[in-house]
Amino acid sequence: MEKAATIFPEEGLILTESVIHFKFKKEKKTKSLVVVEERSEEFLSLKGNQKFSYVVHYDDYSTVDKFETSAFVNDDYYQSNDIFHSDIRMQYANYSLRQKGLTRSIKTEKTYKDIKYLTKVYLTSPQSALQRTIKFTIPKAFDVDLVPVNFDGYTVHKTENEKGNNLEIEYSIENLDGFSDEESLPGASYIYPHVLILPKTYKDNDISEEFFNSLDALYAWYAKLVAEVENKPEELKEIVEELTASAGSDEEKIKNIFYWVQDNIRYIAFEDGIAGYQPENCQTVFFNRYGDCKGMANLMKEMLKLAGFDARLVWLGTKSVATNYSTPCLASDNHMICAVKQGDDFIYLDGTEKYTLLGAYAERIQNQEVLIEDGTSFIRSKIPTQEHHRNTRDYQLKLSMNADNALVGSVQISEKGEAMSRIMYLYNQTRTDEKEESLKRYLALFDKFITIENMKVPSMDRSMDELILGGDIIIKNKVSTFDNEVYLYLDPYRIFEHYDLGEDRQFPLWMSHKHNDHVRIEFQLPEGYELESVPESFVVENEDFQFDLDYKLEGAKVLYSVQIQIPNSEVKKENIAAWNKAIQSLKAAYDEPIVLIKK
Repeated sequence: MEKAATIFPEEGLILTESVIHFKFKKEKKTKSLVVVEERSEEFLSLKGNQKFSYVVHYDDYSTVDKFETSAFVNDDYYQSNDIFHSDIRMQYANYSLRQKGLTRSIKTEKTYKDIKYLTKVYLTSPQSALQRTIKFTIPKAFDVDLVPVNFDGYTVHKTENEKGNNLEIEYSIENLDGFSDEESLPGASYIYPHVLILPKTYKDNDISEEFFNSLDALYAWYAKLVAEVENKPEELKEIVEELTASAGSDEEKIKNIFYWVQDNIRYIAFEDGIAGYQPENCQTVFFNRYGDCKGMANLMKEMLKLAGFDARLVWLGTKSVATNYSTPCLASDNHMICAVKQGDDFIYLDGTEKYTLLGAYAERIQNQEVLIEDGTSFIRSKIPTQEHHRNTRDYQLKLSMNADNALVGSVQISEKGEAMSRIMYLYNQTRTDEKEESLKRYLALFDKFITIENMKVPSMDRSMDELILGGDIIIKNKVSTFDNEVYLYLDPYRIFEHYDLGEDRQFPLWMSHKHNDHVRIEFQLPEGYELESVPESFVVENEDFQFDLDYKLEGAKVLYSVQIQIPNSEVKKENIAAWNKAIQSLKAAYDEPIVLIKK
């Protein structure tokens, strides 16, 4: 225990030993090809009052055959706010280790009845581990690739031996930190060591079976699932005619259908056996008014085809998935959208992205590799990357100081791209009687010392390429007077001031979208005063970000500008220190007042 406490001084609960053993088998009676996963793990409390749950998930394609522990084992459906319906169940036990030095041992056994659903195993676990071992026993009749991922920077010991008719492979690691609690992390498959499990073929005297030994094989399985969907597009004919009757161009027809699906089909996650990969038929999604990404994509495809367009289903992995189609397996994608061909190009339509304009793509799918239906084959392509200037957020204020030492004037905020989509979605999810007040709070950036009056509200629909909100603004608590001097903190918004990541940051920073944020303030000097000093201007340029803060005096006006650009939505690990330094300079400028003095 002393050794463990020295290695993991901040941890309250650790794994002292963890062995996960995957055994590939052909069952004797049914001749089914399965994988049995045996886990043996021991937990140790390094501090008192440690509570945790141990969970084993299973579904229609797997079973939990053993759960050995001293605690009571529950069995229930898995529930999540993001999942509407699922066949996933879970067996779990709850533990409370009241004193330090207590241990709990757990042994489980799970059978995967369909090998292709076992895609990867992480060496990293929720808890830090003194020792963790991943073992594989693979009969020679199986052709299975094991691909180590993110092993660089870790000391992983691998052994490989032949034992009888089996190949035995083992990966072990010591003193491994658990999953990080850092915010805005890349997807787990980018940063944690894991092993991709790629079954390709099985062959013996009785059976010859292919899994995903090529991208063609993966796509063939997807295409087979789609071919089995019993669509009845004739049931959509009336709504399609209604949406396209008054459209003056093909683009307008596509927009009307795309936006109708966004607005009228509620996105839910539906994971139920094969339905985790197979779309629901178009008429069911239409009449239910809800569906998952696959069902929404299939509905759009059938509606667009009725309108005379060449529309197709598209498979892809979002940005959170590190594996791409160079490694064909079910870990390569987690999303489905629709594409419509216009000339030689495709326009991608993601119905799950509410209030996204036609031709605009969410950060999570930009530059992601896709498989597009193409008759009996597929087209392998990429979704275009879009520049950060499409996500511009621009604050413009014209201010002066009144007799009560408040800053007063006008404010206008303009939003484009993903910034606008988020505000539009939140606005349209807000109760009607609270909509105006919610926009005022947003204009004030939820600061209780800022009041918005005479707000101008735009149409708040997709006729706008840009969302512009404006009104009169009153800012209190930003001015202090001492004798002949006035100390004034001009910027009420202080964008990005809370983004110092700390010197111990272990992983890159990933943001939900690219940024081009700009605050511009024009301040009229009060009569009888002149400017004595302003914070120092500065520019920081880096491949991942650019900060530009500037003060100028033009006549009787102070012109202030701060612009933050993050063109790739991430700050790489090697640039974290430079990022923190830039944030500290930004905060220092925010914390330093401009000083006015009586003439």
